[in-house]
Amino acid sequence: MIAVDESKLRKVSITTNDFLFARNHSDDASITFDTNQKVFELLMQMKNKYRLFLITQVSGDSSPDHLLAQAQLKPLIDSQVVKSHRVMYCTTAEGKKSLVRQLNAELHIDADV
Repeated sequence: MIAVDESKLRKVSITTNDFLFARNHSDDASITFDTNQKVFELLMQMKNKYRLFLITQVSGDSSPDHLLAQAQLKPLIDSQVVKSHRVMYCTTAEGKKSLVRQLNAELHIDADV
C-alpha cells in the first residue's frame, strides 16, 4: 500500500449528529446513537482522499451521550478512518459553529440546516 501524504489531502469537517448517528430519544429520557452503516462505509471510502474531522454535539463532558458517542466512533479511529485528535465534541450549536469556523475546511457536511 502506498503511503498517503496527508498534507496534500483536502480537509472535510463532518457533524456526526443526524448524519453518521441518528439520535433516538426514548421515553426514559436517555439518548442512544444508532450508527448509519451507509455513512460509515462512505467515510471508509473517503479516508484516503480527505483529511476527515468529526464533530459531535453532546450534552456535556462524561455525559451518557458523550460516552456512547465515543464508543460508537472508536471503530472509525481503530480502522484509521479518522485520527483520534480529529474527533471533537461540543455541547452547543455555537460551539459547533466555532469548531467548523476554526477548522476552515474546504467542505463541511452537516444535517442541521
